[in-house]
Amino acid sequence: MASVRLHLPLHLAAKYHPDLAAIKLLARHQPQALLAEDNFGNTPLDIAIQVNENTAVVSLLRELTAARRATIALRTALLLCIKHCYVYVRRSKPHRTESVARHPARV
Repeated sequence: MASVRLHLPLHLAAKYHPDLAAIKLLARHQPQALLAEDNFGNTPLDIAIQVNENTAVVSLLRELTAARRATIALRTALLLCIKHCYVYVRRSKPHRTESVARHPARV
């Protein structure tokens, strides 16, 4: 059976249609495709480096890929912070019975 090469539209644009506007449009509508690999492990940036002599396309894909990785890192850090803060607040809140025991009502 012949190997079938799987590509997303951004992979195809990087290889066959190196137009900056098209690549920006595809990256905006499918940002996860910037880091997606075909079945040979190539990202759109890898493909652009292999087939394009157009350095503007390679530069754009480098910039977009770096921005996507930074976004993922920021979201991960933010989610970890939110999770940690939620756990901290939950643990630091006194239970209702503890609160009453510590501060009995004055008569």
